[in-house]
Amino acid sequence: MVTPETPGITIAIIGVGPRGISVLERFGTALIAAQHGRPEQRQLRRPITIELIDKYEVGAGAIWQTQQTRTLCKNTLAGAVTLFTEPGATVTQPVFPGPTIWEWIQLSRGDHPVNVTKHTAELYRAFPTDPQVRAAFAVEFAATTIDTHPSRALYGAYLQWCLRVAEARLPDNVTVRHRVAEVVGITEVSAPSGRNHDMVRCDDGSMLAADATVLATGWTQPALTASEADLADIVADTGLTWVRHGNPVEQHVEELPAGQPVLVRGLGMGFFDLMALVTINRGGRFIADEHARSGLRYQPSGAEPHLLVSSGRGYPYLPKSRYGSLPPAPKLWRTRPALAALPDNAAQGTIDFADTVWPALARDAHEAYYRTLADTRPEAIVGSVDELIAALDAAPIGHFDEGLTAAAAAWVPNAADRLSLAHEADRVGRTQLPPAEFTEFIAEQVTADLAAADAARTSPVKNGLWELAASRQAVALKTAGGRTTPGSRGLVADYFALARQAGSGPPAFRTQQLLALVDAGIVSFVGGRPTVRIDRDGDGAASFVMTSDATEGHEFRATALADAWMYSPDIRRPGTQLGQQLVGAGRVRPFQVPAAGGSWADTGSPEIDRGTRRVVRVDGSIDPRLHVIGIPTYAQEPDTTISPAPGTDATLLQETDATATSLLSMVEV
Repeated sequence: MVTPETPGITIAIIGVGPRGISVLERFGTALIAAQHGRPEQRQLRRPITIELIDKYEVGAGAIWQTQQTRTLCKNTLAGAVTLFTEPGATVTQPVFPGPTIWEWIQLSRGDHPVNVTKHTAELYRAFPTDPQVRAAFAVEFAATTIDTHPSRALYGAYLQWCLRVAEARLPDNVTVRHRVAEVVGITEVSAPSGRNHDMVRCDDGSMLAADATVLATGWTQPALTASEADLADIVADTGLTWVRHGNPVEQHVEELPAGQPVLVRGLGMGFFDLMALVTINRGGRFIADEHARSGLRYQPSGAEPHLLVSSGRGYPYLPKSRYGSLPPAPKLWRTRPALAALPDNAAQGTIDFADTVWPALARDAHEAYYRTLADTRPEAIVGSVDELIAALDAAPIGHFDEGLTAAAAAWVPNAADRLSLAHEADRVGRTQLPPAEFTEFIAEQVTADLAAADAARTSPVKNGLWELAASRQAVALKTAGGRTTPGSRGLVADYFALARQAGSGPPAFRTQQLLALVDAGIVSFVGGRPTVRIDRDGDGAASFVMTSDATEGHEFRATALADAWMYSPDIRRPGTQLGQQLVGAGRVRPFQVPAAGGSWADTGSPEIDRGTRRVVRVDGSIDPRLHVIGIPTYAQEPDTTISPAPGTDATLLQETDATATSLLSMVEV
C-alpha cells in the first residue's frame, strides 16, 4: 500500500471511461512538455504512481463495457467521435492528435485511409490493435462506415486502445496500477510529516493514500426521491416488478414478463435501448419488408412483453437524419453573431435569453426551413423567399415562435407547409383519442419522421430543426452556469428540450424498429404527462395503473413498470456511499444559480473552480486535492455529456486538460 511516507506522489483517477483516460493522456503530455530541454527526458525527479480505479472495467467504465451485448449502440456516428486533441484546440498543454474511432476501425481492419495523417498512421503502427480485439469485432469492423453507429462495446475497445497509448507515453518512473473496485470513501488525513493527503477507501477493503484525486464517475445515479422510495416499499410488499431508472445494460430487464403488458415511462434513448433488449435480445427478428411502412417487419419470438409507453411529452425522440456522411455544418446566420455579442464570462443572472439569443435561434431555424422548402417545393411559397425571410426578421416573436409562424402565412398559404416550433416541441398537444386510435395517431407522425430522416438535406423540417440541435454547444458555453436571467430560464429549458428532441434522438433504424413493433402489436402509446398508481383487486392482487389525458384517461394495467431513463447526478441526494461521505464532510457544496426575487437556488452539481476543476468546499475554499469533472458538473459546466467530436474544440478535452494542468502543479518535474 502507498503510504504518506512513500517518496514520490500518488494520483487516484476514479472512473476510467473517456474522461479518466483523457486526464491520463493530458497529464502524460503535460509531463513530457514540462521536461522539454532536459537530458533525462524519460525520468522525473519524483516517482509518480497513478491509480486507475473503476467499479466496472478500467478503460471502458460503466456505459462502454466491452463484454456487454452488441445490441446497444452509441448514439453518435463513427466519424464524429475522438478522444484526442487537435491543432487549434483550446488547451493549455500541447495537443496530441490521434485517430477518431472511424479511423481506428479502418486501420484495425487493414485499410489505408487517405484522410489519416502521417502522425496518426505512425501512432497506429506503434500501437496496433490487439489481434483478439480484431477477432472479437471483425464483423462490426467490416460493416462500419463513417456514418454508422458503433456498438457501445466497440467504443469501449477503442477507449481501451486510447488508454494503452496514454500509458505507454508516460515517463519511465510513472507507475500505473489498475483496480476494479468501487470507491466508497475519500477522507482527508493530516500527516505529522506535513504531507496531507486523501485516504481512498474501496469496497474490497483496500486503501491508498493519494496526493490528488480526480472523480470522473459519469452518470452516478442519485438516491430515490421520497415518492420513489415509497413506490419501492409498496413494490416489495406486493410482488410487483419495478425496473428502476439507470444504465440500460445494468437494468434488470430480464424481470419484465414475456407476453404480458409492461408500463414504460420514457421515450428517449433509454426507451430505445430497453425496446431492443426485450425484442432483439429475446430472439425477435426485424426483417426487411418493402410493403411495411417502416421498411421492416417484426417476427416475434413470443418472449417479448407488450410495451405500453408514455413520457412527459408522450412522443418519441426524432430519428437522426440519414445523410450518408457526417451531418452538414449548421448555418447559424444570426445565432453566431448574437452569441459573439455576449460576454464570455457574463455574471450570473445577466443574460436575457429571450431578448438576446432566442430570436436569432428561431429565425435561423425558420430561414433554413423555408429556403429548403423553396428549393424542394417552390410551389408552396407565393412570391420571393427572400421577401419571406425579411418579413420573418421584422416579425415579433412570442414565447416560442408564434409570431414567425403567423408572419409566414402571407407567403405560405397552406398551414401544413409552415414551420411551427411550438408544434414540434409538443406533437401531442391537446389530442384526446381512444387508445388504439392514439397509437395510430403517433405512428402516422413517426412514419413522416422517418421519411424526413431519409430526405435529410432536402427535408425542410430536418434542416430547420438542425439549426437548433447543432447550436446547443455554442449556446451552452455562453449561457450555462446560471448566467441567464431567472425570467428567461423557462425558455432556455424549452429550447434545450426541443434541441435534444431533434438532435439527440435514436439512429433512424431504431425508429424503423419502433414502428415495426407498433405494427406487430408489441408497442402501444399511452400519452404524455402520465400518472401511475397501484391498485388492488377484490382478491388483493396488485397492479400498476397508468393514465394520460391523451388516451381519455383509459386505465392501462400491468404488474410491471419500467423507467427508461437515467437521472443526472445530484449531490442534494447522493446515491452512493462516496457521495454521501463527501457531502457529510463538507468537502463539496451545491453550485448555486440566481432565482426569482434576488435569492439563490441550489443545483444538483458540486461547485468547482473552473480553472483547476477542484471542488469548492462548504466554507468557500478551494479543495487542495479533489477534482470533479464531467457529467456531475452539468449545472456549472456546459456540454459535459457530449463525446468529443473532431473539429469542434470539444469541451470534454478542455476540462480534462485543465485537470491535468492542475495535477501538474502538484508534481516536481
